[in-house]
Amino acid sequence: MGHGTVKLRGKYFTPHVKQGDHVKQGDLLIEFEIDQIKAEGFEATTLVVITNTDQYLDVKAAASETVEQNDQLLRLTV
Repeated sequence: MGHGTVKLRGKYFTPHVKQGDHVKQGDLLIEFEIDQIKAEGFEATTLVVITNTDQYLDVKAAASETVEQNDQLLRLTV
């Protein structure tokens, strides 16, 4: 949802989950106005950080570059 967009302080973002919520594939996490974010001078690149890798035997990227809705992003081995 952009690198450095925290500087927008939530402007152009509508979250649908909160910290601690459990989510599953297909759940709407957040909506954002990408054109407005880009107009403010921010990139649309989104970082993905896995903070609980110790709970998995392996975490591998399933995709690279651009992904679309419902694309598999990661492969987690439990």
